[in-house]
Amino acid sequence: MADEKNVQKLLEQFKKAFNTPKPKISECKKLLSQLKIQLIKFQLIPPFTGSTAKVKKQLLLARETLELATFLSIADKDVKSFERHASQVKTYYNDYGHLLPSSERKWTILGLNLLFLLAEDRMGEFHTQLELIPLKEHSNMYVAFPVRLEQHLMEGTYNKVLSARSAAPAPSYTFFMDTLAETVRDKIAECSEQAYETLPIGQVPSMFMLKDVAALQAYIEEHDKPWTVDNNLLHFNQPSLNKTDIPSHRLIRETLTYATELERII
Repeated sequence: MADEKNVQKLLEQFKKAFNTPKPKISECKKLLSQLKIQLIKFQLIPPFTGSTAKVKKQLLLARETLELATFLSIADKDVKSFERHASQVKTYYNDYGHLLPSSERKWTILGLNLLFLLAEDRMGEFHTQLELIPLKEHSNMYVAFPVRLEQHLMEGTYNKVLSARSAAPAPSYTFFMDTLAETVRDKIAECSEQAYETLPIGQVPSMFMLKDVAALQAYIEEHDKPWTVDNNLLHFNQPSLNKTDIPSHRLIRETLTYATELERII
């Protein structure tokens, strides 16, 4: 049986190693592994055994461990680890929320999760998670920040997305803001490919929010774009679309089929 005092001691060691100007990532990861082994012994799966006070104490220790794990994941720049720990800790906010006092880290983590989904361009999941948050909490600064960014993305005001980095509600948000900047740049590139055949090479870096032409060339190579530069012009070299090839009859037929099925369901 795990000892709550041992878990608490490990947590204090974790926080001491993490809450420094330069977190000791390697040491924190070792302590986190030890904490997880101890938490397994708590058997925190309903129906709970033991006194209510004991169960609450164990749930609080488990919740704090997972919360710290999400911040460690960001410090370690481990996106998969963040996603995993954020998903796990949400169980303690949602399923065990009636047993535990509110956590001061809750909205920071939920806001980070929304920003993560936004940066990954997983818009469907973003809206699903947002709907799970009570409407009255949408004004919370940690939730309002990614919501505002999503609105800028939908409007296409990408400059507002990038300028919002300095207004992030917590330092931990800047990691996903960097990822979001890449997502925005990809969206701009996609739109430019569809809208233009060529662009003056001098204008493109600023459009793509890149430092200079050398950075643009690095972006082209990294993303394996078919773009070429000739006579101070960037050629997107996209295949031309023949408008007469649009399968209008098939689209009409499928639309009518969907409408018929929808009417039948209703």
